[in-house]
Amino acid sequence: MKTNFSSPISKEIEQIGRELIAMVYEALLADGQINPDGKTEEQIMAKVREAALKWSKDRPMMWSTDFRQDLLNRARSFKRRRNNHDAILYYATWFEHWINGVLLRGLRSLDERESYQMIRDVGLRGKFSWLLALVHEKRIPQRHVKTVLHVCDLRNEFVHHKYKLADIDSDDEDKQLKCAQRSAEKTVRYLQRFEEQHFFRGSARTLLRKLRNTKHEKVRRPRNGTRK
Repeated sequence: MKTNFSSPISKEIEQIGRELIAMVYEALLADGQINPDGKTEEQIMAKVREAALKWSKDRPMMWSTDFRQDLLNRARSFKRRRNNHDAILYYATWFEHWINGVLLRGLRSLDERESYQMIRDVGLRGKFSWLLALVHEKRIPQRHVKTVLHVCDLRNEFVHHKYKLADIDSDDEDKQLKCAQRSAEKTVRYLQRFEEQHFFRGSARTLLRKLRNTKHEKVRRPRNGTRK
């Protein structure tokens, strides 16, 4: 048995490396740069590695951070702690990040400046309805669009201090916020399935889930600083 003493810092580096590689691979797969049709997981990964290597040699290396998972984690954490206003704030922000990311996915007909002008100039209602249909020929059921708009309206009332007179003995506001959070969670789950169904096919869908799980796997630390 060989004994190696491993620095905690090296474990952190290994963990960060795993997460970073998974993020890069997921981004390349999600961006539509890899055509998964007729390919096995191994063949898709070979194409992803090739694209990642090419990207790593570009200067400057362009990168955009996807905050959606962190936003969703915070929304759910505040929901569990019954911090209703903060939960609504993060659910609403997640909805905005989700639709912006989906609209920009694989968009080749506009250049970068035009793409971001589109995101800035079109309101949330338009993004979740006619713009999504125009860009990707996809539609979201109205019940989920209504949930998104309602949650965002509640967020705006809180963030922009749109005070309303309310009965001091009533708990109607809390009930409304809790109901909105339950609806928001259902819509989040629907939109996640919608994204996987329409933008990731066959082996690519399975591979995407594995990459997302990899980002959250922890590097196992050997006990007593030893490895067999």
